[in-house]
Amino acid sequence: MRLHSLDFVGIGPFRDRQSINFDLLGQAGIFLIDGPTGAGKTTIIDAIVFALYGDVSGKEADSSRLRSAYCGPTDSSEVTIEFSVGDRKVWLHRTPRYQRAKKSGAGTTEAAATQVLREFASDGSVKAELTSANEIGVHIAELLGMNAQAFRQLVVLPQGEFAELLRMKPSERFTALGPLLGNSFYKRLQDELEREGIKAKTQRSAAELAVSNAVQQIKGALGELADRGDLQEAVELLNLQQPSGSSLSQAIAMIDQWLVKENKKLKASLSSAKKHATQTQVHAERAGEYQTAVTAIHAATQARAHSLAALDPHTPEMTREQAQEQIGELLQLLTRLEPIAQREENRDSDAAELQALVTELSDHHQQLAQLTEFTTTAPIERERLKQSIAALEILSATLTQRESEVLSLQKKATHIEQLQALESDLLQVTAESDAAAALVASTDLELLALRTELDALLLQQLHDRAAFLAADLTANQACPVCGSHDHPKLAAFVGEAVSDEAIEERRERLEVLQSTLAEHKSKSELAKSDEQALVISAAELRGSIDGETTVSVKEALASAQNSVIETENAIAALPGLLDELASIQKQLENNEEFSTIERAAVTKLTTQLEQLEKIQRLQGEADREVLGEAASATALEKLTRKQIEGLTQFRECDEKLALAKASLPALAEELEVDVWLASVISAHEEAMALLEDAEHAAGLVGHAAQLFKNPREQLLASVAEHQELLDRTAPAIALADAVTASKTSMNSRRMTLQSYAVQRRFESVLDAASIHLNRMSGGKYTLELDDLAKGNAQSGLGIKISDAWSGQSRDPRSLSGGETFYAALALALGLADVVRDEAGGTQLETLFVDEGFGSLDQESLQLVLEQLDALRSGGRIVGVVSHVTEMKDWVQDRVEVEVSPDRTSRVRTLL
Repeated sequence: MRLHSLDFVGIGPFRDRQSINFDLLGQAGIFLIDGPTGAGKTTIIDAIVFALYGDVSGKEADSSRLRSAYCGPTDSSEVTIEFSVGDRKVWLHRTPRYQRAKKSGAGTTEAAATQVLREFASDGSVKAELTSANEIGVHIAELLGMNAQAFRQLVVLPQGEFAELLRMKPSERFTALGPLLGNSFYKRLQDELEREGIKAKTQRSAAELAVSNAVQQIKGALGELADRGDLQEAVELLNLQQPSGSSLSQAIAMIDQWLVKENKKLKASLSSAKKHATQTQVHAERAGEYQTAVTAIHAATQARAHSLAALDPHTPEMTREQAQEQIGELLQLLTRLEPIAQREENRDSDAAELQALVTELSDHHQQLAQLTEFTTTAPIERERLKQSIAALEILSATLTQRESEVLSLQKKATHIEQLQALESDLLQVTAESDAAAALVASTDLELLALRTELDALLLQQLHDRAAFLAADLTANQACPVCGSHDHPKLAAFVGEAVSDEAIEERRERLEVLQSTLAEHKSKSELAKSDEQALVISAAELRGSIDGETTVSVKEALASAQNSVIETENAIAALPGLLDELASIQKQLENNEEFSTIERAAVTKLTTQLEQLEKIQRLQGEADREVLGEAASATALEKLTRKQIEGLTQFRECDEKLALAKASLPALAEELEVDVWLASVISAHEEAMALLEDAEHAAGLVGHAAQLFKNPREQLLASVAEHQELLDRTAPAIALADAVTASKTSMNSRRMTLQSYAVQRRFESVLDAASIHLNRMSGGKYTLELDDLAKGNAQSGLGIKISDAWSGQSRDPRSLSGGETFYAALALALGLADVVRDEAGGTQLETLFVDEGFGSLDQESLQLVLEQLDALRSGGRIVGVVSHVTEMKDWVQDRVEVEVSPDRTSRVRTLL
């Protein structure tokens, strides 16, 4: 960056318009801004910073002081600056907010701040024009690579603050220098790696949840078997739920072995129970045979008695020939009745055929009703499926948002942890700040008392010197002080005379106290700065967590992760719903064709049923006519048949009774009947109970094995997937932890990727700065990188001062005021060298040093001036703001700030 010109009016003590041409001043490479204290030298720096950033420089700076107190209500206040960065030339005009006269009426009104930026092309045409404060701020940040604070620290070294960059904490120095050293690429890379790490951790959590769900399914499949003592070890391994270890696989193997062993044992028990039941069944059958034989004897005895009684004793006896003749006649009559009897015998099959037709017709009616019902309900189900699919598609669209919520909550949890550590540091830093402030106050009181004592001694010494002169005066002798010959009231000695040694001793003590006070103030300001930085960081973190606690964030995170998993599971059902919807649509298309077929079948079967019923009705009428003709012969046939059947049945009963009586003794000899029957019944019941228990146990284990099969495969798959995910995500998580300097990483130096990248370039900065510092300090000091982590702080951009005279390294805060000045100046010059020479950073071609030269002794001042003079050959322009007399003799080109009789200021350029 190189400044070309500055034009301002109504700013600070400058009421009238002033112009400074930096191109002319910069021809010699260095120029001086000179003027009495309070004339407005620093106001010029404020105008530059305000023109660029709409703000002013320095801790004590206040934008309200920009408006000149000498301006009237109608006077304007504005700043215009021209500068270039490389081949990009920019013109920027700003007006601050101030009170101006109303355009109509009396009084004033507030004029809003305005701004206009124009960037010019190489041919002088306007390339871009901006009027929005935000847009201009972004454009300037992109051009210069730094904000107002960084510009103040690196381009403008204001009064009392030129050592701030040197004394910063490494993390604060990283914030200030990072943009200048081109860390944006590494920041984006670090953020991307961190996001990948968080995503990998989320995937691991989901995989662990899948393992946990599979374990619960297995325990549910085991059911009451999980309480078995021989399964306790496996259940305990399941309860450990260590997806990355071998416990779950071991538990599965143990359950597999138990199921095989238990199934084998139960099969043996079941086989034994069946064998025992078979044996008792044989005994039961023998008992049944005995019971059957006894029953047959009773039945045969009763039948014989009934058959004998059925023979009518009053029926006249007939000869064999008469009976045979009568039977022949009856047989002729039976011949006529045989077709009717045949139809009676076929009546059941005809009824079955008729029932089959009725059943078939009913089935077709039922199928037709089902088709009709499907036609009614299918559109409703189709609409339900469409709604479910639409809901899942909407849910699918929210998955990315839910995943983003998980990432946001994980980041918020990290911020809470950082805030807790930060608050702990803040308590310690606040205590240090209070102690430093108390030390400054006590030293200030001691210094005030010493100054009062010194003033009293100086006043007494002055009185003593007057008395000494008065002692030598005689009448009419001219006074060596005023020349008068009259001496009306001569001074006299009062008390003990004050020696020069006493005055010098107190002055030396005063200098020591002043130096001590300066060091205490520096430490107090540093502690206060640390405290403010921690307060700001804590406030930012509190703002990012919205007042939430660790517990609430963890609960919200768990809920969000479950929501993501539930959403993914719900979305997984979408293909099945689509298939089901397609199936219903296909069935609806085929339903009308099936309905037509069923209606035709119903019509056909109804016709067949009506014809069959008609045939059966006609045959029944013909049969009744034939049966009427044979009614008279029926009684005779019955009588004859009854007699024949009675005789036959009587003979059969005798035969059965003889057979039953013949078999009964064999059984009676083999068994003690009563005892045997009771034992057989009891043994058979016991055997059947044992068989039932064995079948129940086998069924329970078999059912558990069947239920165990799917979750077993799911658990093994989940464990394998988890292990594969561990291996696959390990590099991403390790890399994310490493680049973010996580406490769980192997990054012992606690350096983030950004810090490491910037540190490498910062080493070059220190190398370049050491060249300047070595020359300014007469070969005594150089700068070293301190990259060791201290406490909870990250390592990276720490600085140590290497003292060649003592051979030791020192903290920059231990330097004296003059040493701190030229060390900070050397650091700024080295930074400008590196940023200018390396790609990716902003070229700092203009540098302002606002005061500080007065803290140097004569020798150090000469060394610093020689080093600044050496910068001319490098093409850099250095503007020095100082009222030190020696600076005027050394720097010829300068801007003189003069105070006019009306107390306003003006600038005058001297070349």
